[in-house]
Amino acid sequence: MNRLRALALAFFALSSVSACGDGGGDDPRCVALCGDPSLSEGDSCSEASVEGCYASCNARIRGESNLCQTCLLEDARFGDGPGISDFCEGGSPECALGPRCERRGCFYCMGDDAARQACVEMTGREVSCDTDFRPVAECAGLCGG
Repeated sequence: MNRLRALALAFFALSSVSACGDGGGDDPRCVALCGDPSLSEGDSCSEASVEGCYASCNARIRGESNLCQTCLLEDARFGDGPGISDFCEGGSPECALGPRCERRGCFYCMGDDAARQACVEMTGREVSCDTDFRPVAECAGLCGG
């Protein structure tokens, strides 16, 4: 019975280490942060930006306690800043049902969801994304020196 308990504890310890990024691979919290960036609709982060996010996230929490890691990643953000919004103005002869809208030089009539989606896809671009973390000093009480 004690041998079974020791095996179970060893398995738990090993799985905990790998879940924290120390066993290779990315920490699940870094995957959640870097794998779902905050972007303008239709845009994507450059490969270098995504790789940089994973590297900085994993390095930031490596070797720290779970509470410290949680604090260091709280309110972290990865993306390209505030998204763009479509600009719509008054009636237009091309748009019988309402205003004409513009998105990065692509025009569609308000309410024409298919045309809007085509504009989103046509004007999407690869952008440089930034990773923002809270200041380390805010977690000093939870993180070892």
